[in-house]
Amino acid sequence: MIRTPAAVLLCLALAACRPEADMPPTTDSASPPAAPGVTPTIQDVKRAHEAELMALRGVVSVGIGLDGAGNPAIMVGLDSPRAQTEPEIPPMLEGYPVVTQVVGTIRPL
Repeated sequence: MIRTPAAVLLCLALAACRPEADMPPTTDSASPPAAPGVTPTIQDVKRAHEAELMALRGVVSVGIGLDGAGNPAIMVGLDSPRAQTEPEIPPMLEGYPVVTQVVGTIRPL
């Protein structure tokens, strides 16, 4: 069987583009700490605090969006107004604003 370099490259490229579902799961969901003097990315901050935010009563989502001024923010979605939960949600996480929104109950389709 004769293989051309283009065919070999195509096969390698297709193998590298597998869906992430085919990849083994990672066991460490926490981000490594940022180096001194380096601000962690908003993705790292969300990932580091998502579990603790989702554990709060009424929190149905944690994401990344923009605050009222157009700055990157951690978005926390509540199922309904929660007078007891809202004070437990910090206004800032590692330098990023946290915006709380009532988004309602989230149900799978």
